[in-house]
Amino acid sequence: MRQLFWISFFTALVVFGATFLGSVPAPFVASDNLNFLKSQPIVSISSSANNAIEIDGIRFETLVPQNIVRLPKRGEEVNVQFRVRITNQTSTPYRFNLQRFLPEMSNSQGQMLVVGGGRNSSTEIEESDIPLLKPGESTEFLMNAKLLWREKRISLVGYALYGSIVEFYNLHSGQYQIRFEYENLQPRREMLLITTGRTQVGNLWVGKVVTSFAGITFQ
Repeated sequence: MRQLFWISFFTALVVFGATFLGSVPAPFVASDNLNFLKSQPIVSISSSANNAIEIDGIRFETLVPQNIVRLPKRGEEVNVQFRVRITNQTSTPYRFNLQRFLPEMSNSQGQMLVVGGGRNSSTEIEESDIPLLKPGESTEFLMNAKLLWREKRISLVGYALYGSIVEFYNLHSGQYQIRFEYENLQPRREMLLITTGRTQVGNLWVGKVVTSFAGITFQ
């Protein structure tokens, strides 16, 4: 009698196990598919609707006019443009030192690219470099850059800070993201203007901003 009980018990276990395993999705049964449970990298390329950020009534928007750019062949240079649009939504006029908007780039895995550079020359400041935005007004800072070969690698080279070079190294085909960083700590400072020489310039917006990313693809 006891032997019959154990035979019936193990038979029930076998039937239950077969039914359970048949109802479980395959990735959770086979040990070879455990990678399915690991975190996968998330690629996030900002759309135009998400490229703006607002700080204390000032709106900053990253713009990439041409978001698919061909990589250069050896000996070639390919122009690349990206810009930041600033809109004053406050009731106070503010001035911005446009060439202090510095670009930052990341790859599709979200890793920030190494940036280098140096000073190529020193240039005086024009009135258009420090526009005064009245309430409701907008302006844009356009950075003209170039993709070019540096020995065996491709770099993106642009200009900022009145004669300084900004360079991102070792670029390949794929998706990237670009944004700008800007910081000013003083509402008034002395600047060397091309029209009036050393001049005290006021109404400068005080703050720090890192704009939202905008996507660009090199192919």
